[in-house]
Amino acid sequence: MDVLAKRLFDWHAWADDLKAFSLDAAAGTIGGVVGIWVGSPFDVVKTRLQTGAFKSLWSCVKTTHAIEGLGGFYRGAMVSSLGQAPNNFLVFGTYGWASRSLDVVNPPDASGVSFLNVYLAGSWSGLLQSVALAPFEHIKVQQQVLGAGRQGAPHPGVAECIKLLSERGGGVGRGLMRGWVATTLRDVPTFGLYFASFEWVKWAYLRSQARRAAEAPSPAKIVNTASVSAPAHAPEVPTWVILAGGGLAGIVSWSLALPADVIKSNIQGSDISTPRSELRFLTVGRRLLAEQGPQAFLKGALPCIVRSVPVNAVTFLVYDTCLRHFTAAASRGAAAAGEPLR
Repeated sequence: MDVLAKRLFDWHAWADDLKAFSLDAAAGTIGGVVGIWVGSPFDVVKTRLQTGAFKSLWSCVKTTHAIEGLGGFYRGAMVSSLGQAPNNFLVFGTYGWASRSLDVVNPPDASGVSFLNVYLAGSWSGLLQSVALAPFEHIKVQQQVLGAGRQGAPHPGVAECIKLLSERGGGVGRGLMRGWVATTLRDVPTFGLYFASFEWVKWAYLRSQARRAAEAPSPAKIVNTASVSAPAHAPEVPTWVILAGGGLAGIVSWSLALPADVIKSNIQGSDISTPRSELRFLTVGRRLLAEQGPQAFLKGALPCIVRSVPVNAVTFLVYDTCLRHFTAAASRGAAAAGEPLR
């Protein structure tokens, strides 16, 4: 704690943290927006299945394509991008900042990774992003559900959705923020697992590489035989490891988030004029259980899980690639300005 207290009054540490936050946030923003467009078709199908607009995956895909064309699979993609840009800026920026701060208080072991720190930092970023993302999620779900698969039905744009939610939903704040509690209950625990799963894949790869190096016959090299953990300054991991880590992160987090996501979709996809008393998290959960049974909380599981793999693999790949380029550019700029490279 003394080290952390000293950092609070060290302006060099604050400057370094701000630089690192900006790099993490910028890279995460780009990765998140690219991931949204990759996964939009799966997201549309998931939401329409969860809210009962269609009874089966095939009927949803077939009817949406027949009536709305390919554009139907990108309903809400624009508003999701608008929401994910500042959202991912917040998520990746605060995750990196929280991870570094926690590592000061609770230093990692020889492997260079504390999964407790990773989980706590991820959960913290999930809490912040859930509040920021809720209004964009509400608009997106309304766009995906209104007129779903109905010939000639209107498909409101972003501005029209905001107007409807404001006029009929109890005001801008109350209407737009509907479902924020469900979004928080979905994201806080699962974002910790999201980042922990990704970091575990990288850790496992680096540990296996260290073990191979330790076992390889080479009299010229000096090996610490007491540990086969990843080195403190880990080498760059290959692309396939980043993709695998992102894919696993998506599968793990969304597998556990699905029940809360179903409830959130039903809250945000309900008629705009529905009283708030009927849209509480537990109220909606009990109603779904009574009407449809436990299987209600698995609606949209297939498109959701399938979507999570390419979306998060691409998100982390773009994030990692951008972060390396941004960091290298910042280092070159610091060197050219004669600043110390910390």
